[in-house]
Amino acid sequence: MYVAAKFKTKKSLKAAIKAGEEVYAISNSMHPESGTGRATLSMPVDYHRWYAQIEIENFKIVKVK
Repeated sequence: MYVAAKFKTKKSLKAAIKAGEEVYAISNSMHPESGTGRATLSMPVDYHRWYAQIEIENFKIVKVK
């Protein structure tokens, strides 16, 4: 999974979620995951420099580990 916005670091993603920004995860597989539960996020999309475990509800990211 990934997000459309370009977060350079996991810390910046965590800060956005904590500040109340609505950030949605996008599935990049042929068989989309459920929109609720846990998933792995790889960012930035073109380089895959960092990964994060996320919790999502209807594809909205609610927690970043």
